[in-house]
Amino acid sequence: MAARTPIIGGNWKCNPTKLADAQKLIAAWKTKPFDKMKIECFAACTTPHLPHVQAGLEALGINACAQNCSAKGEGAFTGEVSAAQLMDFGVRWTLIGHSERRMKYGDTDEVVAAKVEAAQKAGMKVVLCIGESLEERESSKTDEVNKRQLACCLPKILNWNDIVIAYEPVWAIGTGKVATPEQAQETHAAIRKYLRSAVGDAIADRVRIQYGGSASPANCGDLIKQPDIDGFLVGGASLKPEFMDMLNTCAPSVSGGMHITQIRAREIFDSRGFPTVEVDLCTESTLFRAAVPSGASTGIFEALELRDQDKGRLMGKGVLKAVANVNDIIGPKLIGMDVTKQAEIDKLMVEELDGTKNEWGWSKSKLGANAILAVSMAVCRAGAAASEMPLYQYIATISGKPTDKFVMPCPSFNVINGGSHAGNRLACQEFMILPTGASSFKDAMIIGAEVYHNLKSCIKKKYGQDACNVGDEGGFAPTVQDNNEALDVLMEAITKSGHKDKIKIGTDVAASEFYDAKTKLYDLDFKNPNSSADMKKTADQLMDVYQNWLTAYPFVSIEDPFDQDDWDAYKAMMIRMGKDVQIVGDDLLVTNPNRIKKALQVGACNALLLKVNQIGSISEAIEAALMSQRAGWGIMVSHRSGETEDCFIADLVVGLRTGQIKTGAPCRSERLSKYNQLIRIEEELGGDATFAGTSFRHP
Repeated sequence: MAARTPIIGGNWKCNPTKLADAQKLIAAWKTKPFDKMKIECFAACTTPHLPHVQAGLEALGINACAQNCSAKGEGAFTGEVSAAQLMDFGVRWTLIGHSERRMKYGDTDEVVAAKVEAAQKAGMKVVLCIGESLEERESSKTDEVNKRQLACCLPKILNWNDIVIAYEPVWAIGTGKVATPEQAQETHAAIRKYLRSAVGDAIADRVRIQYGGSASPANCGDLIKQPDIDGFLVGGASLKPEFMDMLNTCAPSVSGGMHITQIRAREIFDSRGFPTVEVDLCTESTLFRAAVPSGASTGIFEALELRDQDKGRLMGKGVLKAVANVNDIIGPKLIGMDVTKQAEIDKLMVEELDGTKNEWGWSKSKLGANAILAVSMAVCRAGAAASEMPLYQYIATISGKPTDKFVMPCPSFNVINGGSHAGNRLACQEFMILPTGASSFKDAMIIGAEVYHNLKSCIKKKYGQDACNVGDEGGFAPTVQDNNEALDVLMEAITKSGHKDKIKIGTDVAASEFYDAKTKLYDLDFKNPNSSADMKKTADQLMDVYQNWLTAYPFVSIEDPFDQDDWDAYKAMMIRMGKDVQIVGDDLLVTNPNRIKKALQVGACNALLLKVNQIGSISEAIEAALMSQRAGWGIMVSHRSGETEDCFIADLVVGLRTGQIKTGAPCRSERLSKYNQLIRIEEELGGDATFAGTSFRHP
């Protein structure tokens, strides 16, 4: 059973009289911040107040909430406010069925149900109020009333993830009678029991039930300990600064926090047989593990991957120094820290414990980006567990992304390898297929696998069995030199698979690998020491090659088309074809916010390749992603050629809502570990996930 995040709501009712008083209240709340990772909050304001206090509330992490919404849409309904109008204001929450609406304004069960349906259809989150009067309670009709009120609404509920039930013991409001925690729990348990019989265990287990009685800072700590009480809906108390005390009382009582008790690193091996760093992070109760990848084609501006440089051991690629930095420097300094403080921990590691900088920011050249990132990833996993969330949801939360709906990415399968990833003479490092026409992520996997196996058949027939060898990332490495020849074979396989209408093509040129800074030419036969002059291209000539590809093949994405310092060529390509294709910066940007800023100023590209080990911490990677998204760029989350079985980036791409991921071919277990995790996430989310598909650039 998944843990339920507590939720506390304040109902201002028809208060306060003056807007200034509402603003004064919010200012007082600001002095008592609460842990938004542990508790959710909303404030139900009057309709006139909403547009004036919404920004102030949301800055505190409090959702603005309406007190009611119409069962009708727009039209001749004087005095009503529709759900669509509230949504247009950015107000996503509403109370419905409050006891005062039922008793003073005649909202019947049927009217309440109609309002719930209207709000749900508009995409609103509903706090559905139910409860019995004193007379009904004294007649032993508590369960009967609650069931009746719920039963009328159940058929109208479209999305249970957007429903909170608020039980109001009307009999204890203004009557002098007080419900004990045990009495409140008894009724909440009965409500959950009814939901089990009516809508099933899964919904009953996850739906949150608030207590709408006389909760206060004095008694909320005892109430929240009850297993079926998930928070409170309070009236007058929410008009006082002490309302924040309730939130801060309840959050620790639900989770005493999770702190780092030990961090240990070790040297393990990646998919290319080279060493990399793995970290175990222990809290009071649990061990969390993370392993970092390593690239073959690396940008010169990436944060430093610390290697031992001992030529007598593992070709100088050992990482014992990075391991020692974790065990001797980073680990001891983080003992006792709260694992939900991701940004604080990353900042401590990057800026204080390491502290090295270059012209593009924090370089991690003292401790190593591989050491810092391994710890950062483990902290993130621990933070998700401490917050009782799946990792993808936790990443969405700390990134400020929606957590009610998620987007599954379109995979970009690297099916033909060249460049530094393969032993053939193909200059381009990767040719990829994107199943944008798939109906789901799982369907995209099926399409990708079928194209992959058809491609193997085509390559075997054309070049022989030896040509079916695969590169570092699982793609085939046929003995071809000409990029167009490779593309023609790929198109043949796509057609043969029967998925031609559902597939687009992408490439990672990795042009820095074959750029000669002295001659300023790009050598398309760079792996041949006797490369002919006609294979050496200027930036403009190389751009003509790309333009011809766009004409002849269904290209949607071109990554690293020029050298990592050839800003002018990138700018020229954006002007020439930026409207027609995604131009992705990898070596150009290295997931560095400062490089992204320059690219925005220059107009160099329109998409970021997000590789967490290029920048070296989760917080900085999130910053890079958010900056790119604000600029309207696409973002493709990416693996590295040297991978491990760690599947962190699968949760990352869902949490950041980027809509696209590349993590190799549908082959080799270190690649499939990411794809299979995405299949699990999609299955877990069910109707709360959509597939990016053709909208992969802007999901």
